[in-house]
Amino acid sequence: MVDNNIEEIDAVDLVTEAYKEYSDYVNRGRATPNLLDGAKSVYKRLIYGCYKSAPRHKIKSAELCGYALKYHPHPEGIYNVVCQVADLDCKFPLFDTQGMFGGKGGSAAAPRYTNAMLSDLAIDIFCEAVDYCDYEEGEIGYQEPVALPALLQLCYLEGAYGIPVGAKLVNIPALNSYELINYIIRKLKAKDLDYKPRNYPTPNLGDVIIVSSKEDWEEILNNGTGKLQLAPIMDIDKNDIITITGLPSGKDVESVIKILDKEITLDKIDVRDESGMETKIVIEKVPRKQCNMKEIFKRLHKKLQSSETYNFMFFKDHKIIKCGFDYSVTESLKYTIRAYKNKLQKELEDLKKKLLILETIEKIKKDGNIKGLVSLTLNEAVKHISKKYKVNEDIAKQVLGRPISYLTKEHQEEIETLRKEISVRENDLDDIYGYMIRKYKSLKNKIEKTMNFNYRTTFSK
Repeated sequence: MVDNNIEEIDAVDLVTEAYKEYSDYVNRGRATPNLLDGAKSVYKRLIYGCYKSAPRHKIKSAELCGYALKYHPHPEGIYNVVCQVADLDCKFPLFDTQGMFGGKGGSAAAPRYTNAMLSDLAIDIFCEAVDYCDYEEGEIGYQEPVALPALLQLCYLEGAYGIPVGAKLVNIPALNSYELINYIIRKLKAKDLDYKPRNYPTPNLGDVIIVSSKEDWEEILNNGTGKLQLAPIMDIDKNDIITITGLPSGKDVESVIKILDKEITLDKIDVRDESGMETKIVIEKVPRKQCNMKEIFKRLHKKLQSSETYNFMFFKDHKIIKCGFDYSVTESLKYTIRAYKNKLQKELEDLKKKLLILETIEKIKKDGNIKGLVSLTLNEAVKHISKKYKVNEDIAKQVLGRPISYLTKEHQEEIETLRKEISVRENDLDDIYGYMIRKYKSLKNKIEKTMNFNYRTTFSK
């Protein structure tokens, strides 16, 4: 018997649709950072969850990760993210930590043995206007931000790497945060977000020397793709002792030993790894052995170089886009400025409401009408205040909700303070670019005081 309710579907169409859904799911949250905040979904949810719910003191990392579980369906990856943005190797630590979170190739302790809290700096960068940005229903059904209103995109603080479905590898380098802030400030000073400042921020690739030219780097930022040639930081002193204090990604002491295998086997040189918090590899000639250390220096410098390919790939409007650095910053700024304008507008409305309540109280006092209100029912009193003082019923209820002691005390100083605060908010809204410039200057000062960065990535030419 044939079931007439069965619908025939072409197998190719079915697989194609399923592949599209899968790739969209992977690319949107797992492999590609959001254009607006530069963060993959698990990073966004971790920061947001900790900001909204976690206490402001260090707690067990296992408990801390739980605050992201409300929004993220894959719990096993959350602690790894905490370690990535908290360990000794990361470009820009976003958590204040206690315990072993890894670093220099070491493994992190289990989450029950480490403690952490979202740093004040992370809150300043990502969360100050988070209640005023765009929201959507997340994977688990809870409302979450479409993107964090980030003053600085996460991918430019930490770098970003991912393997999207049906697209090239994502590889976005971290940048010098001070120079990034300066770039944004110059954009804001122009009062035109389409303005493109001339001085780009340099990459923050750790302790390496960039062999490629600054023009090559600018081409990468303009086009969103390209290669950089990286070299180690090395020195040879007057005693022919070679010291390596910086290596490109993927190179380590084992790479050095492999290059010098012949000399080591013949007992001509000695290689010591004295690395601690920072890289330090020392190569010395064994006494009374013939060995040209200057030639070894040249060979090491050449063979320890590496080439890094960068692709600025982001997720935007349900698709992956490749774009230049300036476009990504501009789109992020537009989103963030809108959130801060919403925040200022809400604060202004609340201040005006408080002022109107106090001004109404002062009018009631001046009329000697407080005792008369006590004899009325609540509804009668609300209608009386609304009609006589020309305010809406919500304001009238707010007035009547105050205790008698508050209604009868002096409010003039409080009123003057509110008027000044209102004036400040109005000026900030009228000059939103000036307001944002002050935010970025304050952020730069906080970074300088709390992080004490010493950027060592340099160009050789």
